[in-house]
Amino acid sequence: MSEEVNEQVLELDPDQLQELIGEQSDTLPPIEIELDAYDQGEFQKGIDETSHLAGVITALLNTGVTEGFVLDYLLNKATIEHNLETAKINKDMNIEMVKHQRVVADKHEL
Repeated sequence: MSEEVNEQVLELDPDQLQELIGEQSDTLPPIEIELDAYDQGEFQKGIDETSHLAGVITALLNTGVTEGFVLDYLLNKATIEHNLETAKINKDMNIEMVKHQRVVADKHEL
């Protein structure tokens, strides 16, 4: 910003400044789409999941932890769930591979 613009900003009262900031928001205006355009079941599922996530975030923030902690917690929780699912898939794959190897070994014995 130029010096002149900086001085003009400093001369604004809080209401004028808030109005100026509000006009330069990074958020997009809402898009109006008919509700019939959505799969109602999936739409409701998204609302429920988002409401749950918002509740978890709010509850954690209300305990006094930082936003960074909340985000780290959510990321770590998702990572642990993913790792457990990956381990289960690997275990099931290993079992199937052993079964296949046994069948191949039995064929060679015949």
